[in-house]
Amino acid sequence: FGDNKIKRSKIDEVPFASIGLQVGNGNQVLLTQISSSNDQMTWNSAGGFQIVTSFGRIVRTIGFAHDQARSFNFVNDPLKTANVIKNLRFQSNWSSDYPNSFGYGIDIQSTYQVEKDERIVILEVDYNTVRVRETCKASSIGWKYQNLYWIDKHTGFVWRSKQFFHPEQPRRLTIETLRPSVSDPAWLRHLALRQSI
Repeated sequence: FGDNKIKRSKIDEVPFASIGLQVGNGNQVLLTQISSSNDQMTWNSAGGFQIVTSFGRIVRTIGFAHDQARSFNFVNDPLKTANVIKNLRFQSNWSSDYPNSFGYGIDIQSTYQVEKDERIVILEVDYNTVRVRETCKASSIGWKYQNLYWIDKHTGFVWRSKQFFHPEQPRRLTIETLRPSVSDPAWLRHLALRQSI
């Protein structure tokens, strides 16, 4: 795999909400939205694998060598409430299911650290973001890992992320929002807050 990115011309040809996905340093591939349920968006690739996101976070995968069946937050997810961009540190607890390897209800503790302001470019458009590092620990299975999120400074919308989703998947997924979903509550919040600025 290389590190080629999807071009704007390709996105202009696709009339659907879409994200770009890279596995490790592989080529960026296009996923389009096929459904939404409450705050969960389901994205599908031409190769047949799917990911489900909620406010930019991966909560389920389908079709990978190792899949995450579910991820559930016991308290408000700071990505959902946008609290993470207002506080230098934030903590939350998760329960995740890995039925083919580690079972159900794996407890994960997360600590969020706002690192710095960072301007990023997606499809030739600049975005002013805050980079947030999430440090995660699943003590029962001896798994520690870190995720990164590039979050809009004013609205909390996640434009880019690098996330692990399974203990036996060593490469992070890099996700970029290419065409936001009009059914995504995170995007609707973004539009509303941008109008008030």
